[in-house]
Amino acid sequence: MGEGYRLRWQHVILADAVAIAICMALIYEYIGFGGTGIMPTIVCPLMCVISSVGVVMWANGTGSSYTNGPRWDTMNEEQKTYASSILGLHLAIGMAIIACAVPLIMAGVWGIVGFILLLLAGFACVFVGVFRVISGSRIGDRKLAPKGPTLVWGVFIMLLFTIVAVPILITESASGTTDINVTVGENAVSVDAPMAIFSIKYSDIGDVYVDDDFSRGGRTSGYHDTRVSCGTYRNSLGTYKLASYDACAPCIVIKTVSGYYYAFNQPTESETQALYESIQAKIS
Repeated sequence: MGEGYRLRWQHVILADAVAIAICMALIYEYIGFGGTGIMPTIVCPLMCVISSVGVVMWANGTGSSYTNGPRWDTMNEEQKTYASSILGLHLAIGMAIIACAVPLIMAGVWGIVGFILLLLAGFACVFVGVFRVISGSRIGDRKLAPKGPTLVWGVFIMLLFTIVAVPILITESASGTTDINVTVGENAVSVDAPMAIFSIKYSDIGDVYVDDDFSRGGRTSGYHDTRVSCGTYRNSLGTYKLASYDACAPCIVIKTVSGYYYAFNQPTESETQALYESIQAKIS
């Protein structure tokens, strides 16, 4: 092995801790830790750690002693070093691809197809790495090329960014429009908002009113950006469904006969009041 830059575990652990902290902050800000946020809360940190192990193997040419699959007993030390590096690179990239696959589950039929394709691509990337080093004869006399710190950290940071940021961007895109569309139909009022789609029959409404300074409380799961807050929230009413524009303080609050609450509004106070009056006209 050449005298390349060796990636130290202390630095890897510190970088992972920072990436995971950013990941958790982004998940909480945009999705929440419950409901739809449970899977990325588990998957993203796990993929960060596994992918980081792969980067260390790739950069340092280590890992043959604790990796099953390749026939290490048929290789000399140079072959083991080169094979570990190749396997590590495939592992790191494969885990990053799988991390990007997870949020596609929420994006409807095309999202399920994308999830399956990316999941298969991620596993295929790892299997190709194993196939490339399955025996020493496939490696031949090739040796691990020395790597500089710029290349090593460039690849490491790029993979962490992919695992942390790209799934959040996919989740936000999969949420669809960030508008809150309310339809006052003949038999029910329907709300179509990011991660908050529901319909309430007029016959199921026990009470409806406008709260001029509605306290949203904390998000359990859902979607949030600079314009809207949508999803499952919890405040003094208990757990309820919310679809609101943050710039408009008033919300229409509906309590069903079963005791569950819904709250939603429109971009302005006047539009919210007009919507409330339309709903009241249907109930009366």
